[in-house]
Amino acid sequence: AKYKRGLASYIRHINKGISYNKSLKLAGYFIKYGKQYKVNEQIVMAVAQAESHFNTSSHNPYGYWGLMQISTSLVKAKGYNGKSLLRADVNIKIGARYLKTLSEIFHNNYFKAVAAYVYGSGSVQCGHYSKARIKKIVDNKTAIKKFLKKYKYIS
Repeated sequence: AKYKRGLASYIRHINKGISYNKSLKLAGYFIKYGKQYKVNEQIVMAVAQAESHFNTSSHNPYGYWGLMQISTSLVKAKGYNGKSLLRADVNIKIGARYLKTLSEIFHNNYFKAVAAYVYGSGSVQCGHYSKARIKKIVDNKTAIKKFLKKYKYIS
Protein backbone atom coordinates (compact mmCIF):
# COMPACT_ATOMS: atom_id res chain seq x y z
CA ALA A 1 0.00 0.00 0.00
CA LYS A 2 2.87 2.37 0.82
CA TYR A 3 4.56 1.64 -2.51
CA LYS A 4 1.30 2.23 -4.39
CA ARG A 5 0.85 5.57 -2.57
CA GLY A 6 4.41 6.46 -3.57
CA LEU A 7 3.75 5.77 -7.24
CA ALA A 8 0.52 7.78 -6.99
CA SER A 9 2.44 10.66 -5.41
CA TYR A 10 4.96 10.54 -8.25
CA ILE A 11 2.13 10.66 -10.81
CA ARG A 12 0.74 13.80 -9.11
CA HIS A 13 4.26 15.24 -8.95
CA ILE A 14 4.48 14.99 -12.76
CA ASN A 15 0.88 15.95 -13.54
CA LYS A 16 -0.57 18.33 -10.94
CA GLY A 17 -4.03 18.06 -12.51
CA ILE A 18 -4.54 14.46 -11.40
CA SER A 19 -6.51 13.89 -8.23
CA TYR A 20 -5.34 11.76 -5.33
CA ASN A 21 -7.96 9.07 -6.01
CA LYS A 22 -7.26 8.94 -9.74
CA SER A 23 -3.51 8.72 -9.15
CA LEU A 24 -4.06 5.79 -6.77
CA LYS A 25 -6.14 4.00 -9.42
CA LEU A 26 -3.45 4.62 -12.05
CA ALA A 27 -0.69 3.40 -9.71
CA GLY A 28 -2.75 0.27 -9.03
CA TYR A 29 -3.11 -0.41 -12.75
CA PHE A 30 0.64 0.07 -13.33
CA ILE A 31 1.40 -2.40 -10.54
CA LYS A 32 -1.28 -4.90 -11.58
CA TYR A 33 -0.42 -5.05 -15.26
CA GLY A 34 3.32 -4.80 -14.67
CA LYS A 35 3.08 -7.93 -12.52
CA GLN A 36 0.64 -9.66 -14.88
CA TYR A 37 2.94 -9.23 -17.87
CA LYS A 38 6.21 -9.42 -15.91
CA VAL A 39 7.30 -5.93 -16.91
CA ASN A 40 8.68 -3.55 -14.32
CA GLU A 41 5.81 -1.17 -13.51
CA GLN A 42 8.28 1.70 -13.28
CA ILE A 43 9.25 1.12 -16.94
CA VAL A 44 5.56 1.12 -17.89
CA MET A 45 5.11 4.35 -15.91
CA ALA A 46 8.21 5.87 -17.52
CA VAL A 47 6.71 5.24 -20.96
CA ALA A 48 3.34 6.68 -19.90
CA GLN A 49 5.09 9.74 -18.48
CA ALA A 50 6.96 10.33 -21.74
CA GLU A 51 3.98 9.60 -23.97
CA SER A 52 1.25 11.51 -22.13
CA HIS A 53 2.41 12.94 -18.77
CA PHE A 54 -0.15 10.53 -17.30
CA ASN A 55 -3.02 12.24 -19.16
CA THR A 56 -5.71 9.59 -19.75
CA SER A 57 -7.39 11.59 -22.52
CA SER A 58 -4.19 12.36 -24.42
CA HIS A 59 -4.21 11.83 -28.19
CA ASN A 60 -2.17 12.84 -31.19
CA PRO A 61 -2.98 13.44 -34.85
CA TYR A 62 -1.52 10.05 -35.84
CA GLY A 63 -4.23 8.05 -34.07
CA TYR A 64 -2.55 7.21 -30.77
CA TRP A 65 -4.61 7.54 -27.60
CA GLY A 66 -4.48 7.57 -23.83
CA LEU A 67 -1.77 7.25 -21.24
CA MET A 68 0.37 4.85 -23.22
CA GLN A 69 -0.46 6.31 -26.65
CA ILE A 70 -1.93 3.11 -28.06
CA SER A 71 -3.07 2.90 -31.70
CA THR A 72 -6.63 1.94 -32.57
CA SER A 73 -5.31 -0.97 -34.63
CA LEU A 74 -3.43 -2.41 -31.64
CA VAL A 75 -6.39 -2.06 -29.29
CA LYS A 76 -8.67 -3.78 -31.83
CA ALA A 77 -6.11 -6.57 -32.29
CA LYS A 78 -6.33 -7.16 -28.53
CA GLY A 79 -10.12 -7.48 -28.69
CA TYR A 80 -11.22 -4.02 -27.55
CA ASN A 81 -12.99 -1.22 -29.38
CA GLY A 82 -11.35 2.12 -30.08
CA LYS A 83 -13.26 3.92 -27.33
CA SER A 84 -11.57 1.63 -24.80
CA LEU A 85 -8.31 3.49 -25.38
CA LEU A 86 -9.46 6.28 -23.08
CA ARG A 87 -9.99 3.82 -20.22
CA ALA A 88 -6.81 3.90 -18.16
CA ASP A 89 -7.02 0.24 -17.16
CA VAL A 90 -7.32 -0.96 -20.77
CA ASN A 91 -4.67 1.44 -22.02
CA ILE A 92 -2.13 0.45 -19.37
CA LYS A 93 -2.93 -3.24 -19.79
CA ILE A 94 -2.32 -3.13 -23.54
CA GLY A 95 0.78 -0.95 -23.13
CA ALA A 96 2.31 -3.31 -20.55
CA ARG A 97 1.48 -6.34 -22.68
CA TYR A 98 3.01 -4.71 -25.75
CA LEU A 99 6.17 -3.80 -23.79
CA LYS A 100 6.43 -7.43 -22.69
CA THR A 101 6.14 -8.62 -26.30
CA LEU A 102 8.81 -6.13 -27.40
CA SER A 103 11.02 -7.13 -24.49
CA GLU A 104 10.86 -10.75 -25.65
CA ILE A 105 11.62 -9.75 -29.25
CA PHE A 106 14.68 -7.79 -28.08
CA HIS A 107 15.89 -10.47 -25.63
CA ASN A 108 14.87 -8.62 -22.45
CA ASN A 109 16.76 -5.48 -23.45
CA TYR A 110 14.47 -2.80 -21.98
CA PHE A 111 16.25 0.02 -23.77
CA LYS A 112 15.51 -1.53 -27.16
CA ALA A 113 12.01 -2.59 -26.08
CA VAL A 114 11.19 1.00 -25.11
CA ALA A 115 12.74 2.24 -28.36
CA ALA A 116 10.57 -0.20 -30.32
CA TYR A 117 7.51 0.95 -28.36
CA VAL A 118 8.18 4.56 -29.35
CA TYR A 119 9.64 4.16 -32.85
CA GLY A 120 8.53 0.70 -34.01
CA SER A 121 10.53 -2.50 -33.97
CA GLY A 122 11.63 -2.11 -37.60
CA SER A 123 13.25 1.24 -36.83
CA VAL A 124 15.08 -0.26 -33.87
CA GLN A 125 16.30 -3.24 -35.87
CA CYS A 126 17.70 -0.81 -38.47
CA GLY A 127 19.10 1.53 -35.80
CA HIS A 128 16.87 4.43 -36.92
CA TYR A 129 15.76 5.95 -33.63
CA SER A 130 16.86 8.63 -31.18
CA LYS A 131 18.93 7.02 -28.46
CA ALA A 132 18.81 10.33 -26.54
CA ARG A 133 15.00 10.26 -26.41
CA ILE A 134 14.96 6.64 -25.27
CA LYS A 135 17.62 7.38 -22.66
CA LYS A 136 15.38 10.15 -21.32
CA ILE A 137 12.45 7.73 -21.05
CA VAL A 138 14.57 5.07 -19.35
CA ASP A 139 15.93 7.82 -17.05
CA ASN A 140 12.31 8.47 -16.00
CA LYS A 141 12.42 5.02 -14.36
CA THR A 142 15.47 6.12 -12.37
CA ALA A 143 13.67 9.34 -11.42
CA ILE A 144 10.69 7.34 -10.15
CA LYS A 145 12.95 5.19 -7.99
CA LYS A 146 14.80 8.25 -6.62
CA PHE A 147 11.48 9.94 -5.82
CA LEU A 148 10.24 6.84 -3.97
CA LYS A 149 13.46 6.67 -1.94
CA LYS A 150 13.60 10.41 -1.23
CA TYR A 151 10.09 10.39 0.24
CA LYS A 152 10.65 7.04 1.99
CA TYR A 153 8.08 5.02 0.05
CA ILE A 154 10.86 2.45 -0.47
CA SER A 155 14.18 1.92 1.27
